[in-house]
Amino acid sequence: MYAHLDRTDLTEEERARCLGWLARLEPLRALAAASRPASLAEIADLPPELLKELNVPSDQLETQIVAVLQGASAPVDLDQILVGLFRRFAVIQKRRFLQNKLWRMVKKQQIHKMKNRKGLYSLQPVKGRPDKPSRRDKRAG
Repeated sequence: MYAHLDRTDLTEEERARCLGWLARLEPLRALAAASRPASLAEIADLPPELLKELNVPSDQLETQIVAVLQGASAPVDLDQILVGLFRRFAVIQKRRFLQNKLWRMVKKQQIHKMKNRKGLYSLQPVKGRPDKPSRRDKRAG
């Protein structure tokens, strides 16, 4: 990983000193990586002057929901969105209010509900599980 430590002109003392400094740097690197936003879509830390210049939805909750869904590797349910909003933004929402907000976002096609599965949401359209037939398949069979 550190090719410069493989140099033959370094003494063992110099090599040990370099390794000591590198060990001290690792926590700082981890801290810097953790404090950076995960993507350019995260705008919570931006100053108000810059936010005025951006073309972002005026509804902050919608922006937060989209950020939670972006961080998910699979479609998520209402409970996971509630937890994600709290963990990422320290926001506590009422279940019914959030359910209504998600429904309106689906109607506006900002997010998508998973087909054949109740209450799962994602940013991209996702079909239901192949092992669970839909109602239409059940009627046809």
